[in-house]
Amino acid sequence: MVHFKTGFSGFDLVRCPDLIQRILVKENDRYGEGKWTLRGRYVMKDCLITREGGSHRERRSQMRSPFGRQAVEASSGFMVDRAIRFCDGWRDGATVDLFPDMGRLALEIACESLFEIDLHGRSARLNEALLELLIAIPRLPLPHPRVISARRHARRMAAEFTRGDLVRGLREAGLSPEAIRDEIIALMIASIDTTPKTLCWLFSMIGMHPDVESAVLAEFDEVLGDRDPTVEDIRHLERFDRVLDETLRLFPPVHFIDRRPLEDVELNGTRVKAGSYMLLCPLYTQRDDRYFEDPHRFDDSRFTPAEAKKRPVFSFFPFGAGAHACIGRRLATVEMKLIAATVLRRWRIRPEAELVADPSPQRMAFPCRLERRS
Repeated sequence: MVHFKTGFSGFDLVRCPDLIQRILVKENDRYGEGKWTLRGRYVMKDCLITREGGSHRERRSQMRSPFGRQAVEASSGFMVDRAIRFCDGWRDGATVDLFPDMGRLALEIACESLFEIDLHGRSARLNEALLELLIAIPRLPLPHPRVISARRHARRMAAEFTRGDLVRGLREAGLSPEAIRDEIIALMIASIDTTPKTLCWLFSMIGMHPDVESAVLAEFDEVLGDRDPTVEDIRHLERFDRVLDETLRLFPPVHFIDRRPLEDVELNGTRVKAGSYMLLCPLYTQRDDRYFEDPHRFDDSRFTPAEAKKRPVFSFFPFGAGAHACIGRRLATVEMKLIAATVLRRWRIRPEAELVADPSPQRMAFPCRLERRS
């Protein structure tokens, strides 16, 4: 572990995969949420993301149904339809910022799959409001006019979301309309953060590596022929799966997971006091040269079965793990695969040179040139 200070707070950075597994899985009950997740209550209020312990498990069980395999697969058809509708609006030769585009697309899919509502035409304004809330999460919990306005707009929209298994389940569990709105807003914030960022990096990595692009397109041709993908098809995209995993390794959707011990603990001979702040950092661990040779190089062969077996399991944990693992992992993974296969069969995406450096996670920008495939 490495101890460091930022501002007035000290943190212990946990780098060892075995310790990461202990904290997230084996001894999860000994740890609660960390500093920034607790601060997020100012923006997200009382929701699954900000709960811990028994109350977290209870809320997660109340929300499980729409994220299950059957529900996700039932949503796959309109994921493809929305991706087609979205990228058909692009213009050949144009340069676009992929991040807001992918944010709107992911938001439309999330709202239709979880809440049975079509946001078409209203997703841009809602996406902007949710981004404002996302940026505010790690900041000091001080009132700010833009954050207040953004939350007001998000609450007005969330009040319209009265359908879907998720809302019905929370209503049957006895949650008030206000509590349901808070949970909806938190889920929408998550939907415009993790999936859009990963899609942007995925398209960028494929566009920057012609050999990878050729291999992925050849696999699409072999599996799909001249039709759009189905949920059954994506089970057979082995090379594309590796490319996605390598993208998630280099650019995990969540850069760090913050936790705090609820009691004094000992980790590899170091005593950590109860209430201390701890960081588990996928961005750091997944670029550690002890587990990944030449770790900053894009190389999807790292994720062949033979290569993956050589590494500790928790050297790669882009969605977290254990009781607090991303509840929407299955939905996000299916969504990303279907969107990518749909878009890449229609468009070549050529990122601008500025993408070589990581953009700010607060104001990301992915300028890319679009070329329509014949």
